[in-house]
Amino acid sequence: MDLREHIPTIRKFAHDPNEVVRIAALVALSEWGDAESRPAFEDAAQSSVIRLRRAGQAALARLDAQKSKDAK
Repeated sequence: MDLREHIPTIRKFAHDPNEVVRIAALVALSEWGDAESRPAFEDAAQSSVIRLRRAGQAALARLDAQKSKDAK
């Protein structure tokens, strides 16, 4: 489902204390190419929690890939 109109609401969950909720938000936002969420992705990529760190790194990679694709 492409529910991009919910991006502002989902952004709130990018810092949720529940790790599973936070990861789900990061994945959704990065799949939609939400550049405004980059600070949340970077924060997660520096986490001491391995699953969260990997989700943040993957989100940054997706965002950068989308940016490269759009530049072409």
